Amino acid sequence: MCEELVDFEYFKEVQLHRVDFYKGELDTIREVIHAKTGKPYKQRRLNVGSLNADGYVRVWCNGSLRMKHRLLFWLYHGYLPEEVDHFNRVRSDNSISNLRPINRTGNTLGSRFKGRKRFTEKEIHDVCRLIATNSKSDQSIANIFNCSRIAIMGIRHKRRHKDIANLYF
Repeated sequence: MCEELVDFEYFKEVQLHRVDFYKGELDTIREVIHAKTGKPYKQRRLNVGSLNADGYVRVWCNGSLRMKHRLLFWLYHGYLPEEVDHFNRVRSDNSISNLRPINRTGNTLGSRFKGRKRFTEKEIHDVCRLIATNSKSDQSIANIFNCSRIAIMGIRHKRRHKDIANLYF
């Protein structure tokens, strides 16, 4: 967490141009050298961030990808809790009114997935077939089997159900 705070400080001091807490938007500014004239000019980017596979928005802070909702919470409140939760469960809605501090236990209680998914042997074979064909992403496979993306990654990387996964890849 210390590295995260260092990156957030850098973002605030060097990259941040404007913040709108009520919309959850960050604008950045950086100095760039013009290719033809060689003169420096300021380049502004509006509402920075990109969506990851889990639906969270990430931003570049000091050369590292960081979660935008954690950065916005830190900028607004001045401290960073263990976890930052989205009230409405929309991970891309980073308005400050939608963010709240929470601990790990409290955050997992509201989770869509309660505990580990108990796969049947047939389901594991089906998951392995889908992974082997490379036709679907881990998230779309997880949606089919009503489990987390992490559970699918565990099978793909043979951390879970090695006996069956070894038959496929």
